[in-house]
Amino acid sequence: MILGLEIFFLIFGLVALFTGKVKLGKQPIYGLGARLAGLIMVLALPTVAVALVIAIATSDDIEGPPKGILVAIEAGIILGMGLLAYIVARKFGTTVDPKVAVLDEDYDFEEERTPRTRGRSPAREEFGDDLDQRARDDRPGNRFDRTDGSGDEPRPRRRRPSDDE
Repeated sequence: MILGLEIFFLIFGLVALFTGKVKLGKQPIYGLGARLAGLIMVLALPTVAVALVIAIATSDDIEGPPKGILVAIEAGIILGMGLLAYIVARKFGTTVDPKVAVLDEDYDFEEERTPRTRGRSPAREEFGDDLDQRARDDRPGNRFDRTDGSGDEPRPRRRRPSDDE
């Protein structure tokens, strides 16, 4: 019934299970959480198959239960497994790539998850307001407005098409 979604779960789950990386939202999740989420997604197809076989076998009708009930069982299991995989990935996974991260015993992984707040940048903290002055001085339009004496030369005259004639 919802076989396309089940096949997607199977492929996506196998990739997550083998690579240890799953992309949920903006940031990829690495590690144990990604592998557990992959395992849950892979198990969605067999779980649906077993549930449908049990529903058909326990039905009193010779033709089995109505199709609507089978679809509801299948959709409920798929949505439940998807939600469970998402929660497990977020809870047990990390956003730090283990291949790139320098593992230091003093490194705080929780600090990596907190969003940066707006405010003074580390460079501005180090250089102070001098950084703003340097940025203004390096703009091309301001090179003749310097107060250190190097901007005393006259501005170059713009050439207009009427001057060529």
